[in-house]
Amino acid sequence: MKDTGLDEILRNTDPLTVFVPNNYAFNMLPNYANDAIMNINVLKDVVKYHVSNTDELFFSYNNDINCQDKLKMLNGGFTTTKCMNGNYFQVGVGNTDDYDYLPEVIDKDNKACNGVIHIIDQVMLPVA
Repeated sequence: MKDTGLDEILRNTDPLTVFVPNNYAFNMLPNYANDAIMNINVLKDVVKYHVSNTDELFFSYNNDINCQDKLKMLNGGFTTTKCMNGNYFQVGVGNTDDYDYLPEVIDKDNKACNGVIHIIDQVMLPVA
């Protein structure tokens, strides 16, 4: 995170909702996306695309996040919450519509000192 210069922003902004891709998510990135995030500006944009600073948003506790909600992200883009078969997905505009490649929320509503963290199994892509 230090490489992006965003560590201070993420540490000192309150409240945040962060969608954190697990290690598997980065292994599943297409080659073009892996190549793109080698550029520090692209990497910053992708990291910001996983953070919303509008509020602490929970799936279970307050039902803040509902199916088909659009969330504004720190980079200015939007992601969409999709629901299928009782599962939640947080989808970027660059993610495919293929069910097997949608970023699924696999661990939700983890309280952090300055917000909430949701673990996802794919990287949300801000552009197609």
